[in-house]
Amino acid sequence: MMNSLIVSVVSMLREAKILGEKDSICWTRQIIGDEEGNGNLFQSTTGQRFFVKAMIVNPEMSLDNILTMYKGEMKSLEAIAATKTIRVPKPYCTGVLNNKQGAFIVQEFVEFGDNKYDPKVQEMLGTQLAQLHLTEGSDMFGFDIHNTIGLTFQENTWTETWPDFLRRRLQYQFKLVKEKYNDPKLDTQGERLIANLGKFFKDVDIRPSLIHGDLWSGNYNVDSNGKPVIYDPAAYWGHHEAELGMIHFFGGFDRSFYDAYFRLIPKAKGFDQRLLIYTLYHALNHLNLFGRGYSGQCIDILNKLDI
Repeated sequence: MMNSLIVSVVSMLREAKILGEKDSICWTRQIIGDEEGNGNLFQSTTGQRFFVKAMIVNPEMSLDNILTMYKGEMKSLEAIAATKTIRVPKPYCTGVLNNKQGAFIVQEFVEFGDNKYDPKVQEMLGTQLAQLHLTEGSDMFGFDIHNTIGLTFQENTWTETWPDFLRRRLQYQFKLVKEKYNDPKLDTQGERLIANLGKFFKDVDIRPSLIHGDLWSGNYNVDSNGKPVIYDPAAYWGHHEAELGMIHFFGGFDRSFYDAYFRLIPKAKGFDQRLLIYTLYHALNHLNLFGRGYSGQCIDILNKLDI
């Protein structure tokens, strides 16, 4: 794959005027490998450095699905960067390998620091994330294109009300659970939640916020100046509280983060129950992606909901 990837990336970067006609890639190094593809450091002959993710077509991901994932990531990075609230890697381009067997995304390579858990940095992250959520830009819920959460498709059709948007998201996850596991308890409790979803949003003023969509400690770091950087987004305009679902699911952010965030966006009535719903969404997704080990966590969350 690597030769095809290098040729394809160079072609796209030259077309975008990011690489000169005589410039090329002189060396590469794989940095990560996960379910969303291999992550590689590319360096050009003039010293430019790029972070390149690529995935080959496989039984679970067609070429169209891989392109949806990477195009969604690129648009997400562009949208967050445009708010000028928190740093994300600059996205350059997405494309198809010249052999049509996979796709890739090219973005800025960010040198990371080593103080991401420093309380002052966590405080800065909480402040900047709240500023992102407070940025105005849409009067509806959704996004310009669909994207993925991990490898799971996420529909982002523009919707007037948040409960309607969220209901569609949850229904899709429960549908996948039913198809894979046919667990009567999860199916029944899921149907009850969907039927009673509106009660959790009565008398709550919900305005569309641009959210990262997949934020946890693994998608956050600091740059070489010690400033927060977030990446691998699955962005959309949604309820700002939904961002905290994934953070709560995995942990990794300390009290300094939460104190700073809630200073700018205080908790609204019913927050704790809604946080469970937003955490459930990610637990269901992990059940669908990684297996039955997450079913007990999904049921436990459903049992704590007042439905």
